[in-house]
Amino acid sequence: MDAAGLYRMAGGATTFLIAVSGHFSSANRAAGMLAHIGMISALPAIRYWSVTDKKWNPLFTRATALGGPDAKSTRPDFAPAEFRAGGDLYFLSVDNRVGSDLVTRLHTTVAGPEHIILDTTSLSPLRWLGITIVPAGGMQTIYFLDRQRDQSWAFYSLTRIRNASLLLSALVSGPSYLNRAVAMYRYFAGIPTDRDPPVSP
Repeated sequence: MDAAGLYRMAGGATTFLIAVSGHFSSANRAAGMLAHIGMISALPAIRYWSVTDKKWNPLFTRATALGGPDAKSTRPDFAPAEFRAGGDLYFLSVDNRVGSDLVTRLHTTVAGPEHIILDTTSLSPLRWLGITIVPAGGMQTIYFLDRQRDQSWAFYSLTRIRNASLLLSALVSGPSYLNRAVAMYRYFAGIPTDRDPPVSP
């Protein structure tokens, strides 16, 4: 694992910690994978199984790439060449359950032909009805993708939510968070995100 990325995830009380690993076949080389990841406008197509609602819900109701940390600086999706080692990109997303705008920093540690390491950190608080349920910096994910000799990809992600309000558990259960993390894996892998059965029914 990347020590720098994990260091950025250090500190604070952990509310949820979710790890997902997988392996998938894909014709995408690194540039194709980065192009897929950079399609921020496609994020509302991701669906996850809501344990509360007992149905497939969209993970995001809206998403757009940003030119910087300003939520108003909307721009087109990211091109593969923009994922430069040590560089930061920004995007805005709206969670289906909470409904508030969330600005996220997407940091690139490695963007090579065989290894991709990215991590995301929320820059704005996650609010519900005006109440902060996760403070700024409280939502973090690190992604590892390794190209295999057979041209498949190995995938690993670690998501951490820290210093969250007790209201978060009332809005999104732990099993639903696992389903959300798996939905992101399926998206990376090009698998239909609403494929039955859900991981946590």
